[in-house]
Amino acid sequence: MSDNEPDIEAELLSVWQRLSLKQLRWTLVAAIMVITAAFGGLQTAHHVTPASFGQAYNDGPLRITPHSVTITEQRAGLVALSSQCRYLVLNATIQSTANDSVPFPLPGILAGNPGDCAPHTVRQPEMFGITGIAGQFAATFRGRESIAIPSIEPGFTYDYSVVWVVSHAELRRHPQISIHLNRMDEFVSAFRIDRYWSGDGDHYGELRITDVESS
Repeated sequence: MSDNEPDIEAELLSVWQRLSLKQLRWTLVAAIMVITAAFGGLQTAHHVTPASFGQAYNDGPLRITPHSVTITEQRAGLVALSSQCRYLVLNATIQSTANDSVPFPLPGILAGNPGDCAPHTVRQPEMFGITGIAGQFAATFRGRESIAIPSIEPGFTYDYSVVWVVSHAELRRHPQISIHLNRMDEFVSAFRIDRYWSGDGDHYGELRITDVESS
């Protein structure tokens, strides 16, 4: 190497010497994130908590204890379904530890035709969700009541039936579906001047059900 040629090694060393410890740390974190994202490592799988029957899952304001999942052709308080659809019912005990009412998902609009169990888009996560099968949320009932319940009040514990309408054909085709118990977070709205609860679709308890028609 001649006297006029740049010393690349010396220049690189000088650059690293000028970086502070904090800058080096952030540079390393950024590099790790880029590599992790390239291999799909930033997915939300690490936010999923396995849920099981008989064990309570804490979603923030509530403790939800799933007991069973059943399939039925009819449910008091809901319309008679077409032959293509079935009601999927999660039976659970829910205890509220919140200081405010926590809303259940809004009841679906059911017409008693095959469209009830067609794929439905959920705009934003709510307290409950379902994956692995087409359908829509129907309603939440308390105990043996046949009137849909909009929310659970602070400090109360009840048994509930959480109901979806699902495709009968897809029940046969899919050996496994998952019910999500989404974490609930409370927000303060400056526009509505009140508080509201919203589900977090990235953090949830997952109740996996295999051979659901036999559950």
